[in-house]
Amino acid sequence: GGVTGDMAGFAAGCYLRGVRYAQMPTTLLAAVDSSVGGKTAVDLAAGKNLAGLFHQPSIVICDTDTFQTLSPDEFANGSAEAIKTGILDSETLFSLFESGDVHANIVEIVSQCVAFKAGIVEADETETGIRKTLNLGHTAGHAIERCSGYTVPHGHAVAAGLAIIARAAETLGWAEAPISNRVERALIRNGLPIQTEFSPEALAQAALSDKKRAGGKITLVVPKQIGSCALIEIPVEQLVRPRKHRRFNPRHRFEVRRASTSHPRGACQGRNAAKDGAALGGYRRNDCLPSRVGRGYRACAGWRAGARHRARQRKPLARLRGERLDLSLSAARCLRAVQSSAVHRPRQAAGAAH
Repeated sequence: GGVTGDMAGFAAGCYLRGVRYAQMPTTLLAAVDSSVGGKTAVDLAAGKNLAGLFHQPSIVICDTDTFQTLSPDEFANGSAEAIKTGILDSETLFSLFESGDVHANIVEIVSQCVAFKAGIVEADETETGIRKTLNLGHTAGHAIERCSGYTVPHGHAVAAGLAIIARAAETLGWAEAPISNRVERALIRNGLPIQTEFSPEALAQAALSDKKRAGGKITLVVPKQIGSCALIEIPVEQLVRPRKHRRFNPRHRFEVRRASTSHPRGACQGRNAAKDGAALGGYRRNDCLPSRVGRGYRACAGWRAGARHRARQRKPLARLRGERLDLSLSAARCLRAVQSSAVHRPRQAAGAAH
């Protein structure tokens, strides 16, 4: 498997500054991906594969009959890496996963995956350029693994990562052709997930420790179409951009209500109401004024969901004597109307019942 091969390769690369070793993958994941290319590493608490080196095996021996001993979930793990290679390589390889008959074509699939990766590694052994495309789906995938405490298998995490980046590529206009549906169908057909239980914010924070991050930027592998991917470098701030709060729009309608004198904050305080903030001429402050929330504003008690389409309707200002009134006024005009129309009552004697 991939973990065994990575640990053995890492030990061989460190011992005596490097000794020869052979890779003998017995899982589909190791056969199509981790046993080829010379990447060896172990995980750290801070992230995936952070302690490692490049150390090429002297030989790789693969017997596909060993895949018959794998559980369906373990076989699906390898299918995720093979599907990734199909997205990078060609329609010919990817179509084998769309048909769902992977077992019948396993020798052809392993051969094509190994040949494709070997050509990439020969061109860029130490991952300074084109080899980075082999990380397709791995930024989100590694983040999922870390958020789960490494309880989610690597292949399942990469599968969800492939679906996430395919949907993002379409949404952001990076993809040249609609591919997210095809990718999702291929993953589902091979028993793999296309969603994750972790929030985008949690995944973004976990991705900040990814080894593909360089300073204030991180490189994403983006599928443009089947058989073509691109490397896009973005600032890390775009991964952790806070959610925008809806800004207050004074054209939205308010509902101004008469405050009950039994309400502790609604009791009329006469002309001193604006000073102590308890009430505004017998009307609750939150019934007619916006309040700050984060960077934006929201209307408080008077906000009515669904009233935006009626925002431009205007009604004549009626007397504020206990009835409900809808206003299409700016916040300042609303405040002036309340202050000028309210009937100020004298202060009640100390200790008097409301």
